[in-house]
Amino acid sequence: ITWRRFRVSAFVGRGKIRAARREHEEAIADLDHALALEPLGMTYFAKACVLEEMGRTTEAAGCRAEAARLEP
Repeated sequence: ITWRRFRVSAFVGRGKIRAARREHEEAIADLDHALALEPLGMTYFAKACVLEEMGRTTEAAGCRAEAARLEP
């Protein structure tokens, strides 16, 4: 496992924890950091879920589309 992949996993993991705690803005920030390091479909999907919880359905749809494009 590379250092970059480890950092991506750490940001995604923390983002999911923050989302579960309803710390939505912080969760989005962590997921955005992960996406900046390595854009993965699973990360876009996680971000879409958080955005939907926040009522930001248009942005969530865009993230879901990107997730499907990256991991069909």
